[in-house]
Amino acid sequence: MKQVFLYIFLVISNITLAQNGIMLYNQAKQAFNKKQFALAAEKITQATNYFSDDYILQKAAEYNIIARRFAQAKKIASKIKNEQKYLTLAKIFIAREQYDSAYHYLALYLSQKYKEPEYKVKNDTLINKMSHTDWWHKLWAKQWYDSLYIKLDQLDVQAKYGDETDAIKQLEALQKQHPNQIRIYTLLAESYKRLGALNPAIGQLKKALTINSNNYELLTELSKLQAQKKDYHDAGQTLEKAYRLRPYEIELLPQIADLMTKSSDADKAITLLKKYLQYNDSQTVRYQLANTYYIKGDYLEAIRTVNQLMKKDKNNYKYLTLRGKSYMHTNNFHNAYYDMTMSLDLYPYQPELYRLIGQAAYFIGHKQEACLYWQRSYQMFHDKQALDMLNKICKKH
Repeated sequence: MKQVFLYIFLVISNITLAQNGIMLYNQAKQAFNKKQFALAAEKITQATNYFSDDYILQKAAEYNIIARRFAQAKKIASKIKNEQKYLTLAKIFIAREQYDSAYHYLALYLSQKYKEPEYKVKNDTLINKMSHTDWWHKLWAKQWYDSLYIKLDQLDVQAKYGDETDAIKQLEALQKQHPNQIRIYTLLAESYKRLGALNPAIGQLKKALTINSNNYELLTELSKLQAQKKDYHDAGQTLEKAYRLRPYEIELLPQIADLMTKSSDADKAITLLKKYLQYNDSQTVRYQLANTYYIKGDYLEAIRTVNQLMKKDKNNYKYLTLRGKSYMHTNNFHNAYYDMTMSLDLYPYQPELYRLIGQAAYFIGHKQEACLYWQRSYQMFHDKQALDMLNKICKKH
């Protein structure tokens, strides 16, 4: 029995620790967006006590560089396990104008098998600050990229600005020779996407994921293409895989929830949105939650959620519309009429609302007013349902 209690305690402790890390990471992002760089650096540094994957370590180091906390940035960068360690250390020394050390780490980075294309390294905002020095010219006097890297850079430019069909043919030929080179798959996917060929683009990204199934960027891009193709269920599942790789990126939760709602899984969408709201009390996401309740058919919860929203913004026409429509489904026509007419006063261009207000007016005994709203609905927006009501009801009165 003691072992069971210990296990439960450890599970709860781990969940709490993860929640603390998620909170700190998102507080850091919010502070960074407000240009509170010192606070952002402090918060994300604390977050690395809970999450220690290479992405968050790299981001934490960069926040500390921007806040000019170089010692802390170097300490964090030294923990990065992949080749980005050297690039991040180079950035620290460039920011400190210690270009000899920056050269050392850039040379180490460029010696790695996996690295960013040359144009991306050169055009990095911070790296480029070294471009006025002799160290820069010394660095790029050496050829760091093999013939395949150079060829892929050329085909990338050709596909974007030249003969894309020919670029695709060359990339396909290279793909047969280098089946494990992920960049070939992503370049082909980009080309197919530009040409509107979603199926081949999706196919290329799926093949790339067989080489590296834990590639966050590939997963998020694949999800976008699947959503564009209206494969909402697959898009949601793919984005959920990306989220599991970076559970502190809570901004993915409303996106996954939207895809789940579109694939008729409102229950899962509601769970995800509630999870997001534990970390960030966003009006936008709470409205999404209210709307998801409405789509699910849980109109009372939709009303309760809108009531929470209106404590902060009582004159928001979207909130009034959603609550009014929810009241309609609960047969509370007086409240529905009040909310929807208020909403229409705030924002008149809501085609559906004229017909719905007409219905609410009719059910509370204002038949003449109902007919007037239906007439406006048909005359202004050619609403056929409003015309049916005019013919069936208003001609009788």
